[in-house]
Amino acid sequence: MDFFFFFEHRCPAYLQEFHEIDNTWPEDPTECLNVFHRERVIWLLKQRLEKEKKEEIDRLLVLFPGLLNGFTLQEIASFTPRPFLRARLTI
Repeated sequence: MDFFFFFEHRCPAYLQEFHEIDNTWPEDPTECLNVFHRERVIWLLKQRLEKEKKEEIDRLLVLFPGLLNGFTLQEIASFTPRPFLRARLTI
């Protein structure tokens, strides 16, 4: 498992291996993929929203209500990526 810490951009062969270091991470391979994609989408939205002015975001949300993919601004703003995923979310 240490291999994934030394080469942080390297994805593990099986995402469920992360359960060994974080017991809140799912063990089921399909659920692992779902959680990974969900957290990646939230992380990318957070990165983008931090670059924009609040007024611009509010204007865009009026025009495109589905812009946040079903997430709330509060959920995105409070998101903190898991330490072992941080580098992998931005690839």
